[in-house]
Amino acid sequence: MREALKTRISKYGPKTNASMTIENVQGKGLQLVVIYAGRKHYLPLSSVPLNPDEHANHPNHQKIKVNHNGKVGIGTANPAGLLEISSSTADEPNIIIENTSTSQQAGGDIEFRTADTDTNLGDNIVLGEILFEGWNITGSDWEVASRITCRKDGATGGNNDMGGELAFYTTADGSSDSTTQRMCIREDGKVGIGDTDPSARLTLGGSMALTTGDGSDMQIAYQDTRDSYGMAKIHFSDGGQISLYNGDGSGAYTVKAKLAVDGGFYITSLLGASAATGPEVEYNTTSKELSYESSDAALKTNIQAIPYGLAEINQLKPCMYDMHSWRIDMDEDGNNTGYTKSESPESMGCIGMIAQEVAESMPKLLAGDVLKSYKRKELVTVMVKAIQELSDKVTALENK
Repeated sequence: MREALKTRISKYGPKTNASMTIENVQGKGLQLVVIYAGRKHYLPLSSVPLNPDEHANHPNHQKIKVNHNGKVGIGTANPAGLLEISSSTADEPNIIIENTSTSQQAGGDIEFRTADTDTNLGDNIVLGEILFEGWNITGSDWEVASRITCRKDGATGGNNDMGGELAFYTTADGSSDSTTQRMCIREDGKVGIGDTDPSARLTLGGSMALTTGDGSDMQIAYQDTRDSYGMAKIHFSDGGQISLYNGDGSGAYTVKAKLAVDGGFYITSLLGASAATGPEVEYNTTSKELSYESSDAALKTNIQAIPYGLAEINQLKPCMYDMHSWRIDMDEDGNNTGYTKSESPESMGCIGMIAQEVAESMPKLLAGDVLKSYKRKELVTVMVKAIQELSDKVTALENK
């Protein structure tokens, strides 16, 4: 074939603006076709040379074309890019990258490379894109429906510094070929959905819906490694109940709390697994524990009379006041660091007492670390004692 090229083509002198194709010439098989000066020059892809001009007008089916500008077309005579693959057959064209090695090594790669020969790549430089386009008959143009973009994430500072970001875009129905970023994976592994600058492992810029599609239960489980048993999980039942579980690492889970269909929040370690009602649950801001007080005699020892009564009740100063809204501030470890209150009161005409004033006469009733409160349940007990003392006084006066 090399000799054929020399004798059949090179004898015409230097060639400019030439192109080369591979055609399946009817009755002749595959032919290498060099086109220049408006004429086709055929060379068979075999050892038998043909006259370069005898098939110039013969019906053929072009397979591959290499234009004079270096663009390669497979299935098209006018490639728009350096490589264009085109087919009018349904479900084609297909690109297959196959590795038949028996050594079970990794398969082939598709690489997108970007370089600046003068300087390192800067932040946000696009390293490559995959575009999905559809032909718009009305606009007579290809329009982008979706794309995947790889960008440089952070400027290159030296060797082994090529941080990257993947961004996923879609075009909303009815828009004019304008894609919007929907999801990204940043260089540090943080994923943003509806958020272009995620601040956590997963950041959602909107609401989230979990669905199984078939009405079955759903659960979210925590595992310390991919192959380990779960250490905790949240279970969503199809009836609307949410349950919190602890795992023992062996595959067994124990329900710890439930948010039931009736709106009740039940802590099973305190109320029992099937409890529907129970004592009031209290959150201790100091120990950061949920608890409730049982009044069962079996749990009580060192029973004594309370030191408070009518005298202490008489020292209380019931009052009216306007109340600011507030929140407790915490650090990353859950430690209280202070509080933040609203600029102006939000609850007007409240009735109650000041915690610090209650503590002046009954210090055992003081509660809270950052913001103070008083124990209302214990105060009820003191009031009972005060009523008893007052009743004794009334009885004594009646007996005089």
